[in-house]
Amino acid sequence: MAWPGTSRESFVTETWREFLEGQGLTIGPDGHSHTSSENIDTFQELTGDTLCDLSHTTQVSAGGDDAEDFLQNQLTNDLQSLGKEESLLAGYCNAKGRLICIFRIWRNGDGFLIQMPRDIHEASIDRLRKYVLRAKVQFSADREPIAFGICGKTAAKGLESIIGRLPKRENALTRGDDFYVMRLPGGGRPRFQIGGSISSCTTAWNKLTQHATVGGSWTWARLDILAGIPNITLNTMESFIPQMVNLDLLGVVNFKKGCYPGQEIVARMHYLGNLKQRMARFRVNDEDRPQPGDRVYTQNKTVPTGTVVDAQSATGSSWDLLAVARIADIDRHTLCLKNAHGPVLFQHDLPYSAVAAE
Repeated sequence: MAWPGTSRESFVTETWREFLEGQGLTIGPDGHSHTSSENIDTFQELTGDTLCDLSHTTQVSAGGDDAEDFLQNQLTNDLQSLGKEESLLAGYCNAKGRLICIFRIWRNGDGFLIQMPRDIHEASIDRLRKYVLRAKVQFSADREPIAFGICGKTAAKGLESIIGRLPKRENALTRGDDFYVMRLPGGGRPRFQIGGSISSCTTAWNKLTQHATVGGSWTWARLDILAGIPNITLNTMESFIPQMVNLDLLGVVNFKKGCYPGQEIVARMHYLGNLKQRMARFRVNDEDRPQPGDRVYTQNKTVPTGTVVDAQSATGSSWDLLAVARIADIDRHTLCLKNAHGPVLFQHDLPYSAVAAE
């Protein structure tokens, strides 16, 4: 369905787009932004501080007297434990325990803001709406879904000098009068998301460009890969059970909360220990960008062992990627992309423990 809009929503979106174009960014139809001439040092080696537009994501407001109970009964994580200065990731599954989407969610007044990839947000929210029934829950496009990110070794210092108090822990957030700042995992690189009114975001962005380089949204997506955080796309919707993409390792599945769609399957896999596939991080050399949904093979075998979750540009013609594959194959066999004789995947460590929380 098409989201209802107002002239105010259209004005904010178009104004932000025009602002970004003035910063040298071009935004594609999927919301991903890029620069006309990429700086190899900044965008590939990830040195220095980088500003990234986040128009490839969007935010949806969830409100109403029953919003918390409803979402608690739909998502894999425990919303009742979510504090006012915290955000969390949560999976939304179908009845078979397969992920439809991975949300980032935080409290906003009496309701919630839900952030997700722009290309699947309508399908995901429409799916949720089917189960509202008589519950008092309303979903609506956020009126000012403006957000951008900054990453880099000195990002915190630069941000604190213009905004003030920053969150100390990953996934925590602090709020100002008309903005918020969220600290996110960055694969060893400090990373923050800033959002709020268009005036506060443009003011902060302009000040931060004094010591940070403007980059595209693909840099932000690559940081998710380096942090081992999966994103579900149109090509991979309903492909993975949460544990297959490490959501249990990331604390995104709470095994002590009540039921949600697919909970029985997810819990059975956890308690019986019969997980056969896991997500790992790789680098591959190839002229073409690997796509979510591309198949992964063990070398010289014609039956695929797994699937690409996401891939982003690294250095030269190489790509950083996350892929799900059979656990027995990841450490014991050479893995290849697209076919049994395709480009070889070289495994890299993930920045979190391989032991799931209970």
